[in-house]
Amino acid sequence: MAITACALILGGCDLVRPFDQVCERRLQPASFRVIVEPVQHDLDASLSAAQLTRRGATTANRLVLGITSATMRSTIAASGNGLTAPLSRRFCVRPQVEVRLSVNPLKVHIAREQAAGSCEHGITLAHELKHVRVYERYLEELAPRLESELKARIGDRLFHYASRTEGERALPAMVDQALRPLIEQGMRDAEQRQKAVDTPEEYARLDESQSRCLK
Repeated sequence: MAITACALILGGCDLVRPFDQVCERRLQPASFRVIVEPVQHDLDASLSAAQLTRRGATTANRLVLGITSATMRSTIAASGNGLTAPLSRRFCVRPQVEVRLSVNPLKVHIAREQAAGSCEHGITLAHELKHVRVYERYLEELAPRLESELKARIGDRLFHYASRTEGERALPAMVDQALRPLIEQGMRDAEQRQKAVDTPEEYARLDESQSRCLK
């Protein structure tokens, strides 16, 4: 975390004002920005259909030919213009927070029995790319919600610390604590949307398409 402390130098009337008032008057408003990293997927054909079936245990009585797996990650950059009191070395800051959301590297597994470029491979891949697009759409919806939640939970408050060093340690931890449950809930919501792709109708369509490939 980078905090700029006393680019804002106390001088003039600020030297006789209470430090809290000086912080309130001089520090810029807090800001929160959530950015989505473009979703990228890697194809993996190293696993057999039997191995994928064991991984896709929730898909009962069905041979699994493809799985898309991802973990949602967040990178937090918490900074801010801060002020340090000349004598006490107390430190005040309003956070400037940037969060980057990502599900990369997103893995698309296709059973190794399906040769790349084959009819069967193309059908399985097209289905798995539907899961990729679900992640893309969901992240774009999630980003503004996270911004709103962070604003609501942290707001435009001033944060006071005994020293600049303490602030540099505590501010990112505070943002992470506010963000972590939101990210965990976001991953659960994304998984529910993924389940909505794998409908009985979609499986029937895939079975029919795969059968036509074998004729």
